[in-house]
Amino acid sequence: PRQWKYTTLDVGSADLTWFSSIFFADAEGDTVYIFGHGPGADGSAPTPLSQTVLARACLADLLDQNWERTEYWVAPGAWSVSPDNFKALEVPSWETTCIWSKELSLWYSFNIEAFGSEIFLWTAEDITGTWTKTSIYQIPAPFNASPYINYAAKAHPELVQQTCVSPADYSTGTGEKEVELVLSFVSNVFGTSSEGQSTGNLLFGKGQMAWPVRAYWPRFLRVTAKRSQ
Repeated sequence: PRQWKYTTLDVGSADLTWFSSIFFADAEGDTVYIFGHGPGADGSAPTPLSQTVLARACLADLLDQNWERTEYWVAPGAWSVSPDNFKALEVPSWETTCIWSKELSLWYSFNIEAFGSEIFLWTAEDITGTWTKTSIYQIPAPFNASPYINYAAKAHPELVQQTCVSPADYSTGTGEKEVELVLSFVSNVFGTSSEGQSTGNLLFGKGQMAWPVRAYWPRFLRVTAKRSQ
């Protein structure tokens, strides 16, 4: 790894991060949405508590390291070529995914609040909101208490086995759609500043590789989402 050759590119500004999620805006075409985060009210660097901001771009441009045509959401129905005056989204994000469900006709994303042990499903008809959250899972012991932390809840539509159990009747506007969703999350150990994360006996000590107590390893869930028509 120390011999890797790489290049760097300034994206927006040093006050912004755009790592949280990138995903296609439509079923066809190469327009993508990007979830990012701006600085805190005091100008501090973005954190998992920072509000989500939204950008859109052509994937081909991004692969060419060209951000000049990227647009940023600043108000309902309004996009700007300048990364300023963002309007925050209602949905939180940090190491996440955002997926369009054709079956539910909804955008959806999973999230675990900072230092929390509850997984929420966030949904919206439009990417800019309004977003709604629903609690779907309580992470069990031992990962639901200090010194463990839980994060990186991500969807895996490629692992879905059954896409639609009871399709709604759109001709009458009645019925209910029931869709399987698959997600993963990670439990880690939050140590002291000297120890950092992903270290220590709770991760690598004797017996800690047994599945019931194994941390820093993706855990997968299947859940059923329902939407009445």
